[in-house]
Amino acid sequence: AAAGAIPQGASAVFLSDVEKLVAAPGAGADPTRRQLAALQSIGRALVDATGLDESLQRILAAVAEAVRAERSSLLLLDEKGALVPRAHFPADSPPRISGSVVAAARASRAGLLVTDAQQDQRFAGAHSVFFQGIRSCMSVPIWAENRMLGMLVHDRGVVDPFGDDDLE
Repeated sequence: AAAGAIPQGASAVFLSDVEKLVAAPGAGADPTRRQLAALQSIGRALVDATGLDESLQRILAAVAEAVRAERSSLLLLDEKGALVPRAHFPADSPPRISGSVVAAARASRAGLLVTDAQQDQRFAGAHSVFFQGIRSCMSVPIWAENRMLGMLVHDRGVVDPFGDDDLE
């Protein structure tokens, strides 16, 4: 077979096929279609990104839009093991990050979904949750080869809290 050719009997999903799936009636309600739409959006955003920082910002914006986050941050581990903000959405406003929520997700080594952080007993003493007005939030570790590389942090108003489909 020629280089780059699709082997006989194999199937390929082309961008036009993804666009048809995403645009199908009821696509917004189907988690699989939302995930495909997010991947499509990330792919398009990266086409002309000029460097790592711009790529991270564009990836974060695509993910934030996919989960309908009001605010999002991408934190990466530095050489000392501290989580450092590398991108935030919207880009023109300061990030809102609760160290307590991030620490809870980091300690659990899994994604953390909080419907109402201000009423959640785990964060009752967390000043960052109260003063930043954080309500529904998600904090999701980014893993590669069994080590954490960073964390995605999303939040939005309690009127429309995050759900299990968003965490997925």
